[in-house]
Amino acid sequence: TQSAMIIGGALLNRAGLRGGGPRNNKHDDLGGGSGGGSGSGNGGSDRGSRGNSGGNSSGDGDGKKSGDVGTGKGGKIISSVDDLSEVAKSKITTSQRATLNQQERTYSHLTEMDLKGAQRDLDGAPVPKPGGGYYDHAQEVSDAYRGLVDLKRSWEGMLKNPNLDDELRQLYTSKLNEVNATMEKVETMFSPHGGVFPPK
Repeated sequence: TQSAMIIGGALLNRAGLRGGGPRNNKHDDLGGGSGGGSGSGNGGSDRGSRGNSGGNSSGDGDGKKSGDVGTGKGGKIISSVDDLSEVAKSKITTSQRATLNQQERTYSHLTEMDLKGAQRDLDGAPVPKPGGGYYDHAQEVSDAYRGLVDLKRSWEGMLKNPNLDDELRQLYTSKLNEVNATMEKVETMFSPHGGVFPPK
């Protein structure tokens, strides 16, 4: 009986089922622990826990991705408030919320229809109003452009804050990129016609 126990113990040790035996590291970093999964959150923060073993760096031990701070849940890009974690949402200041609302209002005057209408104005074929006269889409887009200039200044100021939450930093960077792209689009449209119209 004693020899059977010794043999059984040796088999357990060999299988790695007793303390000190070799471990199966294949899934050891599923939780990420305190390793590379808890990176700075700047877009590639959970790469670290991918490198040392075959794990998938899917969490930090409590079911959440440590990379959430940079890439959002499931690794998606944070481009709207809806993509933020509840913790990040709670860190949005009153002035930041006002800027987010301002961006939404500004873009309500920069719809695809507004831009097409502005192009028609510039081409000398304005869109007629049902009751007579014409829409002034070119002026509307020009006024909205000045709103974009203000937004650009606001986002750039926020992003200079070194203590800004990582998720908010990605969101506000996305908003700034959107503003820059739209400004360039409007500038390109108006450039052959003397530039963006001044305020009326």
